Amino acid sequence: SAPIITLNSQLIKLPSELINYVIFHELAHLVQPNHSKDFYNIIEHKYPYRKELDRRLKKWGFILKDNYIEEYSGEKSS
Repeated sequence: SAPIITLNSQLIKLPSELINYVIFHELAHLVQPNHSKDFYNIIEHKYPYRKELDRRLKKWGFILKDNYIEEYSGEKSS
């Protein structure tokens, strides 16, 4: 069956740079299904500052999980 990418509808509230990063992250899973070194090489080729983007996502209350985005109950930025 075809791969499925599921995105949280709340992503629309994020800045466009973070939305693009999340979509790229999920698309990279079509090439590398897990968070291996090869996976992060793909991500860092386009986003060498990915750790900063991950921190920004966390501030918004989102955390990247395997193949989907999950909202979590962290403190949201104002």
